[in-house]
Amino acid sequence: MNPPDDHDFKVMAGTLFGEARGEPREGQIGVAWSIINRWRSKKWFSAPSLAGVCVKRLQYSCWNPGDPTYRRMIDATAEELAPFEQIARDCVAGTIPDPTGGATHYYADSIAAPKWAIGKTPTVKLGHHSFFANIA
Repeated sequence: MNPPDDHDFKVMAGTLFGEARGEPREGQIGVAWSIINRWRSKKWFSAPSLAGVCVKRLQYSCWNPGDPTYRRMIDATAEELAPFEQIARDCVAGTIPDPTGGATHYYADSIAAPKWAIGKTPTVKLGHHSFFANIA
C-alpha cells in the first residue's frame, strides 16, 4: 500500500463526486470508506493506491468512459470537487469514522441488486446506497 498523496485525494474526490454527489453527506462518507476499505483489503478489487482502487476497471462506474456520469466528473471544477476532497482527506486521517462496518461494496437502490449482493445482508444503508462487507 502506498501512502496517499495529492493525486490519490483528487481521484478519490472525483469518484465521490461521480458516485455520490446527490447523496446526503453520510452517503458520501460511506462511499469514501468503501474506497479506503478496498485499498486496505488486499483483495482482487484492491490496488496499491487509493487512486488505483478508484479507477480499477469496472469497479466504480463513474470511471467507465461509457457511463453518463464520466464526462460530468471529468469536467467538474476544482470548486465542485473541493468538498469531496475534504471528505476523502478526513476519512483517511480517521477524523471521520467508518459508518459502513468495513464495507468494500455498495450499490444504489435505484438499480437491481448486483449478482455479488444476492443473498448478502447490507451492513448499513446510507442515503440511497446499501453497503456490504465480506465480499470475496
